[in-house]
Amino acid sequence: MRPSFLVSLACVVCSAACAVDTEPLQSSPLAGQQCGAGQYMVGFGADGRIVCRDSIDGLRGGAVSGNSSFDRVGIGTATPLAKLHVDDGVSGVTALGAPAVLQVHNEGPGTSFRINDQSGDASPFIVDNEGRVGVGTDSPTASLHVLQGYVRFQGAGTQVSLERNSDSPAAHYLFFGKTRGSPVAPTPALEGDLLGTLAWLGWDGTDFQNGAYIQAFIDGAPSPGKFPASLKFVTTPAAAGVGAERMRITQAGYVGIGTSAPSYKLTVAEGDICITAPGNGLILKSPDGTKCRRIGIDNAGAITLTGIGICD
Repeated sequence: MRPSFLVSLACVVCSAACAVDTEPLQSSPLAGQQCGAGQYMVGFGADGRIVCRDSIDGLRGGAVSGNSSFDRVGIGTATPLAKLHVDDGVSGVTALGAPAVLQVHNEGPGTSFRINDQSGDASPFIVDNEGRVGVGTDSPTASLHVLQGYVRFQGAGTQVSLERNSDSPAAHYLFFGKTRGSPVAPTPALEGDLLGTLAWLGWDGTDFQNGAYIQAFIDGAPSPGKFPASLKFVTTPAAAGVGAERMRITQAGYVGIGTSAPSYKLTVAEGDICITAPGNGLILKSPDGTKCRRIGIDNAGAITLTGIGICD
């Protein structure tokens, strides 16, 4: 191997954070060559690996690079397991400068970038060859795919923005999906299962507490292509710490206010309906659909019936 190449390789290794290496060294004509600020080549390891440390006498610090055939490089390790293996247990890899870029280039199939927090990690962070990011999964199916976890945005001014820029009437939507089983082996959801919740919470000094939420759940027996569902609207009253259901829209289209089981298009329980605008009232249509009347009240408090023609 040419000395100039050895010096260059040693410079790359010695310029990084180094782990201490105390193995016996073989002498080298390049010993003492400076490679980086305060870094010097001190010799070869037993199998031909280059060793450099942060003093000419080789007594302090160190880094070991390369295996016997020099097809793998190790920084902070004497036994590199990959083309580049960095292991010092503390500092990791840092890119400094303006600009400073750590770049991974993959021209073939498979994962381009992967981070594990332990050997055989089942929940890695990866970027695949199509630019999809997987957190907790090594096979992302979307631009960002998070498995078995949640995404949290925190801080002043935090917001989530959905924009669709295209020459079409379509727009973004929020998708809540529910299955039984597991992510790799899903099974059909069942009657009564919750499909999703939109919740608004406030901090009480100790923890977040529910203020209001909307829930969708399966309301009836589902079948292939059909999922009957209802919506429940809940708010928390001032005198209680537990939310109370205020309104429900059933899978049949019935609306209940103060009741979770409305029997008509609009059912109001435990309360009144107040129409405050003068001249307005309750409009009824005749069975044949040809006449409509408004039930109202005059200034003397008497009930009035006013014809309004055909109503839709």
